[in-house]
Amino acid sequence: MSYGNQPPQFGVNGGYPQTPERDPNGKDPHEHGSKLDAGKELPFTVLQGFARAIKAVVRVGTFGANKYTANGWLSVDNGVIRYANASERHREEVMIHGLLSVNEKDGGVYPLAQKIWNDLATLELLLRDEGSKNLRQSNVPFPPEQLG
Repeated sequence: MSYGNQPPQFGVNGGYPQTPERDPNGKDPHEHGSKLDAGKELPFTVLQGFARAIKAVVRVGTFGANKYTANGWLSVDNGVIRYANASERHREEVMIHGLLSVNEKDGGVYPLAQKIWNDLATLELLLRDEGSKNLRQSNVPFPPEQLG
């Protein structure tokens, strides 16, 4: 999906088109037991389905917070590029050692979970103005000066 030069905007209603509020069972809004949540995001349901995977990623984040500082990754210079590179390094480890290999030197976490954590860090930085403002000013996905 192409957004041209403009990234999708995440703000009111998460950037999704506004839909009329309604009860999924067709109840009137003023009827007892009505809940106007039809068509809304299902964060609990979605995240619950990935409980084990999220726990593995949380272990990675906890290891990093203890090794460095909690949420210090938000302040890393050129974080988008550096975490994208880290993700690829962990992908290589997965390809070499297997999908459920364990990285003992990094606290016994899964390299696949490390890759996912780095992908999440990259995405988070891109979605924040601080992380994406330089990339938005260029038609080049990764300006050469940031590839180092």
